[in-house]
Amino acid sequence: MRTKIALIQCPAWGRQNPPLAISILATYLRRNDKEVYLFDLNNALFHEVKNEDKLSWQLSNEAFWENKAKVLEFASKYDRLLDYFVREILETEANIVGFSTFNSSKELSLLIASKIKKLDRNIKIIFGGPHCAPHIQGGVIIKDDTVDMIVIGEGEVTLNELIDIIEKRGDVDFCSGTWLRKEGKIIECGKRAPIKDLNELPFVDFSDFPLDAYSEPYRLPLYLSRGCPNKCVYCNENVFWQTYRFRSGKRVFEEMKYQLSKQKQVSHFDFVDSLVNASVNELSYLADLIIEEDLKITWGGQAMIRSFMTPELLKKLKRSGCVCLAYGMESGSQKVLDLMRKGFKVEEATRVIRDTHNAGIDAVTNFMFGFPGETDEDFEKTLDFITQNREYISTVNPSLAYTAIGVGTYLYDHPQEYNIDLSAGYLYWKSNDGKNTYEKRQERYEKFCKVVSFLGIKFSYPINIQK
Repeated sequence: MRTKIALIQCPAWGRQNPPLAISILATYLRRNDKEVYLFDLNNALFHEVKNEDKLSWQLSNEAFWENKAKVLEFASKYDRLLDYFVREILETEANIVGFSTFNSSKELSLLIASKIKKLDRNIKIIFGGPHCAPHIQGGVIIKDDTVDMIVIGEGEVTLNELIDIIEKRGDVDFCSGTWLRKEGKIIECGKRAPIKDLNELPFVDFSDFPLDAYSEPYRLPLYLSRGCPNKCVYCNENVFWQTYRFRSGKRVFEEMKYQLSKQKQVSHFDFVDSLVNASVNELSYLADLIIEEDLKITWGGQAMIRSFMTPELLKKLKRSGCVCLAYGMESGSQKVLDLMRKGFKVEEATRVIRDTHNAGIDAVTNFMFGFPGETDEDFEKTLDFITQNREYISTVNPSLAYTAIGVGTYLYDHPQEYNIDLSAGYLYWKSNDGKNTYEKRQERYEKFCKVVSFLGIKFSYPINIQK
């Protein structure tokens, strides 16, 4: 019997457009003659729940989905609805069910997986995605009775090989890029080398998802690269991607044209990778191609602050349809930026943000609060930076976690170097001298938000300003 695969995206995830991760996987698997079914339970559930529960999908409520007790309460309230979606999944006769997991989707993914297993113990349950990295939550997820295996790192080649093995043998004893759970034991199969040439991956097929079901049906997610060349000490992204790789500007341009031919209502592309400008030559070439062919689109993405973001390049990006660049500013203090290993000067950030605005591109800035070593004086420099650049910053994105110290980051692995105590967890850590606490970080966050509100700068998500 031919193996069938169902891939699922559970809440919470963005609702602007279809989920990119499971769409990429399905496209790759189908190119290798696999029968794949996709389920965006994140979007499907949103449309069915009561209006008061739709608020849980707001970015500011991400912590709701990370709280197991709250997720179980939500699941109890909508038990019949969840059972309906589980029956839909089982009606595909899928032998393998895979979940794309992030910190916000882990708990409900495990709950849906348990419902599937209760109805059919023979179905293989596979978890993948960033949250399955061994140093993040992979070691916890694989111990769950409902999970048979996890994919660590990129999923295309590994998942395809897993399916081939299951189809031939009915079970898996070893597959690079996975951890397996067999007879109560965990088998670590080691890492798989990342895909060297991203240009070889097929253009993403979004045809499983009706765009009109999403909040912004004119948008599609795309990617220029995987990984990040930077080494910021608070980031664990490279634990997942291993190395930085990029697609050529020509390949990305060809995919843009392909997607526009398939989805007539699309006019905007969101680049969802960590940064669009690490390979600045390819980005510039992509802009040239868009301008030359007069492609009627807009686009945006995240970018790093660097000297090569010149006024000339930014004006070209604007002509190519760029409407927004989000910069990982994080702090207005040079001392803190150096502790983070951000790789730029405050003066350079001021110049790039202003040139971005002057080119007609919205400049979005991300900020963190209470980074290890940050003093009150350092925080005041962040407020000064915002005040001095208020005319040039379109939107600010203040970190809801203030400064979380995730497993797998340099910070987490070197607490002594940063004089911090992690015994209370990644959110509630404190400095050894007791001056930097969760409450102190929260206080700075709230003060920052009040200043931003007073200055009239937009927030990237709803903020409740306490007077």
